Amino acid sequence: MTQPDDAEAQFEEELSRLHVKKQYAEPERRMIVLGLVLVAIGLVVLASSLVGARQAITVQQQLDNLALAPLGLGLTAVGATLWLRNSLTRYLRFWLIRLIYEERRNTDRLAATAAPKQDKG
Repeated sequence: MTQPDDAEAQFEEELSRLHVKKQYAEPERRMIVLGLVLVAIGLVVLASSLVGARQAITVQQQLDNLALAPLGLGLTAVGATLWLRNSLTRYLRFWLIRLIYEERRNTDRLAATAAPKQDKG
């Protein structure tokens, strides 16, 4: 049976043999950053519209400021969705590669134990 450190080293070696180019992860990383930026901008727009509405003197000024609130909410929702989607994609891709590697290793182990039994029969 292999040691945990040995299994980790084998897994990292297998990952390096996959020849995955880092350029494929770059758009994903940009979308994560874009999502965070949109959330920040949306929160700033939302806060400024609410503060402006509170400080307005006339109803027309309040309505003008409150008209920006849905824009801030929309930017925040779109940014959070972009961030969540791309973050989960990165995590689940690694998880899937790890799962495939473990299953392949278990299959190889079972095949190795079954092979001597077939030769005897």
